[in-house]
Amino acid sequence: KKRAFSGEPPLVAMTPGGRGGGVGNPTFQCLADTLLQEGFRVLTWDRRNSGHSEVSYDFKGKSRAAQDAADLCGLLGTLGVPMAILAGQSAGGRMALEFARRYPKMVCGMILKDLTGGEKALKHLRKKYFTSHLNAAERGGMAEVAQQAFFRNMLTTGPEELRQTRTKQLMATDVGTFVEAMILSARFLERAIDPVLGFDEDMLRAHDPNVPCFLVHDSRRNDGMHTAEAMEELCEGLTKSGAKVALSTGVGDFWVDKGVTFCWKAVNA
Repeated sequence: KKRAFSGEPPLVAMTPGGRGGGVGNPTFQCLADTLLQEGFRVLTWDRRNSGHSEVSYDFKGKSRAAQDAADLCGLLGTLGVPMAILAGQSAGGRMALEFARRYPKMVCGMILKDLTGGEKALKHLRKKYFTSHLNAAERGGMAEVAQQAFFRNMLTTGPEELRQTRTKQLMATDVGTFVEAMILSARFLERAIDPVLGFDEDMLRAHDPNVPCFLVHDSRRNDGMHTAEAMEELCEGLTKSGAKVALSTGVGDFWVDKGVTFCWKAVNA
């Protein structure tokens, strides 16, 4: 049953992890369905270079996480949304933390699910997302980049018009601009490995205490990167900021009802 809001219903912006698209992604589907039934608005979006978005590696001196945060800030501005709840999983959670660090007045709460931390995560994700593509660009330019598995998939999926557009955009990308984007994005991960990639205890302690956080760990994750320890230490670090922080651990969609309750409290704080 939908509840009444004064003015526009609050919006929850959802960003899954990895480099897949957000539109149609199952990560937050159960939460999205429940929030819509409760009367919230839900935003799912394809970050640049993912889903059905076009290709651009002109990050203007920013990392991937910072550029995604800037893109979401611009999208919310275009939609006329001055403040939102952010829900992010893994890389989407890193983006949410970076968004809150850069634009704290636009965030009324965050749901952070299964963020990565530790040496194994840094070594694996830095190579998978950034340094392997950087090395390809330095070896053979954008033609070599286009042969990487991620980019082959990007250029051969989706509608024909999108595939053609993406191919033109990628091949027209300046190699130096691409290399800079990869370097800065890798450095973002390297700036801290504990508690989570990209954010050390001092950064978490500087979190805006007016932005509450609900943390979720799915105990089925056993890859040594999305660990319970990382989420427990993230919870401890954010708590030191003075913000209200809760951590819930279990299996599957156990956390959805708690997440909806968190959203109600965040918008009514």
